[in-house]
Order: sequence, then structure tokens, then C-alpha cells
Amino acid sequence: MIEQIKDYETCVKEWNRFLPYVDNWATCDMPMPKVFKKHLPELLPQIPPEVLLMGNIDPVGVLKNGTKLEFDKKGNLTEVECKQGTVPYRLIPQAIKNYLKANYPRQTVKKLEIKKNEYEVELANGLDLTFNNRFQLVDMD
Repeated sequence: MIEQIKDYETCVKEWNRFLPYVDNWATCDMPMPKVFKKHLPELLPQIPPEVLLMGNIDPVGVLKNGTKLEFDKKGNLTEVECKQGTVPYRLIPQAIKNYLKANYPRQTVKKLEIKKNEYEVELANGLDLTFNNRFQLVDMD
């Protein structure tokens, strides 16, 4: 079983071979490999956010680097807050990435909050941007 592999590199290799066969993380009963818990900050950009819920992990998690992750009861990512570093680029919706690239090309995202009808983005300069569910800017603070 992959989750029992103790060598990090071997586990990543086997995990990547397994991933293409998973089409619904909600029904996958394989717990996250224990060795991954020590490497979450480097793995986060590479693995689906819902994988972090596997193995009865609390829906609010704080990684060693201070990154806070929150999930709703269905396992959907609802918030990523980075005390050090930035929100992984792949977690930001493409339309928001496009807006940021055009309007704030030198700013990084420190926090992303995903709500039912809006997205809140906090930039490294402290600027808060709110987008509606059509990814239109509706507020700036």
C-alpha cells in the first residue's frame, strides 16, 4: 500500500503512478501517506487540495511554515492563508490570475478565501480584493 511507504522519493513516485486512476477523491478510501505530512509545504502545489482531508485530518490545518488551510464539510478548499510564502499559483482561479497579472504584476497572493458567491484575495501589500462568482472585481480595501 502506498500510504505505508516510508521513503519520501519512492512514495512520491508511486503516488504519481496512482493519481491518474482516481476520479473522485470523495470516494477514495486511501489515507494520505504519513511521509507526506512531513513534506506538505513542498507537495501542496503538486497535489489536489482535497487530498489533504484524507486520513481524518482536521478541516483546519496549519502547516509547519504557517500556511493555514480550511475546508468545508464536503472537502472543498475554502481558505489558504500564507504567513510565509505565497498561495500556490495553481489554487487561484485563472480569471483572478489574469486580473492580478494585468493590474498587480509584482504582487503575490498571501490569502485566498473562497466563498459561495465570491473570492477574497489578499495581496502582499495588504490590499484586499473581492471578486464575484463571475470573477469581476466588486470591492477593494
